[in-house]
Amino acid sequence: MSRGARTQGEIRRFLGIGAVQVAELDLHGGEALLRPGPGSPAVTHGEVFLLVRRAGRPVGTLLARVPEGRIRSRC
Repeated sequence: MSRGARTQGEIRRFLGIGAVQVAELDLHGGEALLRPGPGSPAVTHGEVFLLVRRAGRPVGTLLARVPEGRIRSRC
């Protein structure tokens, strides 16, 4: 399977999910910090599209499912 075909398949799966939360995951230091994306409400369980940062710089993206009861808020 070509890279283009894989990308198209990933896009179709992503669009088929429905509503997705947007968040940022910063991997600075020894602790990962998960926070809502700009203008987004607090992250809850369900599908989350993450912008992954290392020391504040974007390094990738990730689509993940957060199980119910797994989010601890510091706010």
